[in-house]
Amino acid sequence: MKPEEKVKAKVKKLLNQYGCWWYMPVGGSFSRAGVPDFICCQNGKFFAIETKAGGNKATALQSREIGDIRKAGGHAWVVYEEDLEYLEQFLSGALAPPPDKGARERSPSGRIIYFSRRFNLGMYIL
Repeated sequence: MKPEEKVKAKVKKLLNQYGCWWYMPVGGSFSRAGVPDFICCQNGKFFAIETKAGGNKATALQSREIGDIRKAGGHAWVVYEEDLEYLEQFLSGALAPPPDKGARERSPSGRIIYFSRRFNLGMYIL
């Protein structure tokens, strides 16, 4: 199993564990380029997850789609294996993704996290 497939398997397990509705879009010539790996809904919250492993980063198209989802009022982020604990905290309700403006902090993997001190809500991972 490739490293990114391992991350996807762990994300699937967490989504199922917390009762999320989720779908993995199939890429192809008739699909929209850059759509995140997981399209999800939980308790009325729409969110999308792009999974990455190792030093891989989101492509320009993936970053654009993540930005468009945020502009539309949804939540979207890139999740690396080291950051799965933050996804679990979000799914459990312990953390809620804040608005796009907030203080920047770093996750254990060194990725940037936005934390909203104003609303004392939580974080999402870029």
